[in-house]
Amino acid sequence: MGEWERHLPLAQKFTKTDLAKFESTWDEEPHFVSRGPEKNFTEWTLAREDEGWPVADETFFRRLVAKAILFNSISALRTDCQRAGISRVSPPDCHLHDRLAGTS
Repeated sequence: MGEWERHLPLAQKFTKTDLAKFESTWDEEPHFVSRGPEKNFTEWTLAREDEGWPVADETFFRRLVAKAILFNSISALRTDCQRAGISRVSPPDCHLHDRLAGTS
């Protein structure tokens, strides 16, 4: 593994469409997210043009990374529960607290 990969692992990379998915999900707009990555990105971009663009500073980036971690953790949890045949996800069934805390 080279120096670049050590400092910037590909597993931690996200795209512009991922950014829009994290933000739209956080903003409780699943109807945009469910349309697909590019359509969601277009909607997210149009909303930013109307509402104003966020300042891309350290605080914005840290919050975005937190949203990405939450989104990916919950997605993984949902996948695990579906494999286990659990249709309704609740913390006792799938150990949500342990999973998000990294203890399972």
